[in-house]
Amino acid sequence: GTAGNSVVWTTPLTISSGGAATFNSSSQTMLTLVSSDVNVFQKLENSTQSAYFGLNSSGSFVVQTSGSSFSDKLTISSGGNVGIGAVSTESTPSTLHIKGLQQQLTISEGTARGATFDYKSSTGSLQIATNGIDARTNPQITLSLSGNVGIGTSSIDTKLHVEETTANTACKIKVESLSWDSALQLNNGNGSWEIYNNYSDSSKLKFYNGGDHLTISSDGFISQDVAIDQNLSLSPTVSGFAMKIVNTADASQ
Repeated sequence: GTAGNSVVWTTPLTISSGGAATFNSSSQTMLTLVSSDVNVFQKLENSTQSAYFGLNSSGSFVVQTSGSSFSDKLTISSGGNVGIGAVSTESTPSTLHIKGLQQQLTISEGTARGATFDYKSSTGSLQIATNGIDARTNPQITLSLSGNVGIGTSSIDTKLHVEETTANTACKIKVESLSWDSALQLNNGNGSWEIYNNYSDSSKLKFYNGGDHLTISSDGFISQDVAIDQNLSLSPTVSGFAMKIVNTADASQ
């Protein structure tokens, strides 16, 4: 090229005495490698290790590293899916697929310990732990193969199992609504019961099934609605405890 009265030549390729190569080009494609084979790979090697990267027969970009043997460690499919480990990104619809002897994914921010997701192949469970805790040996949350959830335990035999393993520590479940009722609903094929803390009625605890059948006030008094054709058995009176019985079918009783 020409710059003023000087002639400037741009060398497309420069190889230094140490063997380093420099490409100079105005093209976005600096280097093109073409092979008649269906797999095209380039090798990187130092004094102790080596790695390959290239294009495989399915059109995926693959990185292979050494170890006991060369195998695919990172795969990016032509569709944009990413596989980590010896996986086929074409056979799964997931955008990210991780496979290995201990299948874990850790997400962290900066130097924070982060959260770890662990797939335990022996049970089919997904185990989660935070703050650097080992999700394999001490999971904080477990989702079993059958869809059961464990909090504080991985031994789950119900839909929800909450466990506190620290000695002398209460295990609590909190249901909170800042400005309305908080409730638990129990359903089966024959009907539904709801146990709720009534916000508009002085935070009384009520048992509801088409109506409030049992109410416990904040000072411990119990009131129960009883139909006229029902029999009611009462246990011996406990000191300081009162029960009020109301027949909703007959206001005079």
